[in-house]
Amino acid sequence: VLDVAPRVQAWIKRGNNTYSLAYELRDFRYFSSHDDDYTDHRVNADIHHEFNARNALNAYGEYRDAHEERGTGLSEGLIAELIDEPVEYEQIKYGGDYTYGSRSSRGRLNAAYNYRDREYQNFRDATRYRDYEQDTLKGTFYWKVAQRTDALVELRYIDTDYNRTNPQNSAGSFDREEYVYYAGLDWQATAKTSGSVRLGWYDRSYDSRQRKDDDGFSWEVDVDYRPRSYSTLNFGTRRFSQETNGLGD
Repeated sequence: VLDVAPRVQAWIKRGNNTYSLAYELRDFRYFSSHDDDYTDHRVNADIHHEFNARNALNAYGEYRDAHEERGTGLSEGLIAELIDEPVEYEQIKYGGDYTYGSRSSRGRLNAAYNYRDREYQNFRDATRYRDYEQDTLKGTFYWKVAQRTDALVELRYIDTDYNRTNPQNSAGSFDREEYVYYAGLDWQATAKTSGSVRLGWYDRSYDSRQRKDDDGFSWEVDVDYRPRSYSTLNFGTRRFSQETNGLGD
């Protein structure tokens, strides 16, 4: 396979504020399976603006013309043998977060919003029922328990709406709401070690009474260790609820 991924980025930096615009192309060419060749495009803009030491805003927007390789996403399993090219989609994302307080503050509050709109472009007889829009709200409160360590509590709300419902699917719509509750720690113990641990619970409920609601234990762990200024070891693990690619719940 030949993988070519050029990227161009322009940015303006003024003090602690940064504004950037980037474009990336990803071209994948298989030597023995040209049906699986693809070319993806991504354009994204990012803003980081600090009004003062206690108020900071991040905002972003992204457009993707991308794909799911055969055997992944909607073509997981035997379906991959029945199609002759990757499943393509267009996706728009935007959002941001606002932080009141700083790492040196006793308390710190972060509020975030993200929006995603995905629309599939081929195999529309099947994929038109998987187009969806998703809104995510997140609020995190940090409380300093040591010089470089904060305790945290976090609430997330995820609302997913599918544009169409397959009339042949007796279980009805995939539309759903989900709440995620976390508590944990965020730290920068030394110049070499930093990270965060979140432990909690997710609770997913479907609009359709024919679908089975779900809940369970969830976690997010992300730890960085920098033994040298030019070396970083990252450890991460997650357990979370994700959209189904099949007909189940």
